[in-house]
Amino acid sequence: MIKIRPHHLLCVRGFNGKGYSDDFIQNMARVVRALKNKKEILITFGYDDICSKCPDLNNEKCVSEEKVGKHDSLVANELDLENGKVYNTVGLSKDTDAKKTALKRYCVSCEWFDECY
Repeated sequence: MIKIRPHHLLCVRGFNGKGYSDDFIQNMARVVRALKNKKEILITFGYDDICSKCPDLNNEKCVSEEKVGKHDSLVANELDLENGKVYNTVGLSKDTDAKKTALKRYCVSCEWFDECY
C-alpha cells in the first residue's frame, strides 16, 4: 500500500519527470505508477513514500515540516481526509479532479509550481 501525505496528492498530479535529484525523480515516478495500479492508499500527515528520497528529509522529518504540514492540513480539509485512514484511489482521484481549481491555490508557493502548471 502506498503511504502519502495529503499535499503530495497534488504533487503527483503535476509531476512531469523533474525533481530534486535522479533518485528523487525515479522514486516519484515509481510512486506515480503505483498510484495508478493500487486501489487503496494510506493518508499520513508525515513522512511518506515520496519523502523517502527527498533531500529535505532529515531523520524522517521534513526540514520544512511547518510549511508542508500546513499544506497537508489545508488539502486534507478541502478533501475531507483523515490521518491514518485508507482511501480508495479512484474516489480520491475524482474528488481531487473536482476540486482541482480550489486545490491549485495551495501549490502557488511551491518551488515546482511553474513546472507543474
